[in-house]
Amino acid sequence: MQFKPCPVQLSYKVAESDKMKMANDLKDLQARRNNRLQASTPPVDSGSLPPLNHLPDDTEGWTTYDQPILYVYAGKGPFVGRDYMAFPVSQPDDGLIDVMAQPLSSRKEILGSLGGAAEGETYWQPSLHYVKAHAYRVKPLSPKGALAVDGEIFPFEEFQVEAHQKLATLLSPCGYYAADFSPPRLTKVSPESKKGISKGP
Repeated sequence: MQFKPCPVQLSYKVAESDKMKMANDLKDLQARRNNRLQASTPPVDSGSLPPLNHLPDDTEGWTTYDQPILYVYAGKGPFVGRDYMAFPVSQPDDGLIDVMAQPLSSRKEILGSLGGAAEGETYWQPSLHYVKAHAYRVKPLSPKGALAVDGEIFPFEEFQVEAHQKLATLLSPCGYYAADFSPPRLTKVSPESKKGISKGP
C-alpha cells in the first residue's frame, strides 16, 4: 500500500550529499574539539541581521529533487523529539541546514525504519535523500497541502530558507551537539537516494 505524494517541488543549494562522509565529518569534528577543548567562536555582534546570500530570484547553482515526495523535513540540531533523532549529523556552527526528502514509499518501508529513530538510524534508510544545504526552497504544486514550522501550521505557500552562520549562541560543554551517533562500519548508501536529482544552470 502506497502513501500519497506531497504536492511540492524541493530545490536546494547543496553543500554535501554523501551520507557516510557527513557522518565521518561529524566524528572528526567531535574528536578535534574533544582533544583541543576548543569551542566555536561567535562573530562580533553588529546588532543587525546579515544580508541574505541567496535571493528568491536566484536560479544559479540550485538542485531540484524531481521524485514524488512523501515529505520534506529540514532543521538544525539532531533531535526533534525525545524519540526521534531526525538530523544526527547536524552541526551547530557550519552555516548549513540539514534537509531530508523521503520519496514515495510503502507503509511497510516507512514503519519498518522507525525502530531505531531515537538513535538516528532512519538516516541510513536507503531511500531517504539527505543533504546539507546552504539554502532550500519549497514550491507548492497544488493549492492544498500541509506546512508546519516547529509544530505550528503555516500557509501552504512557496518559501525559501537559509542559515546565517554563528548568528546564535549555543551553550554546550563540548562545542557540538552531544548526540550519540556513529557511522556503521559496513553501510553502503543505496543509489535509490540519488534518483530524481536535477541541477539548475
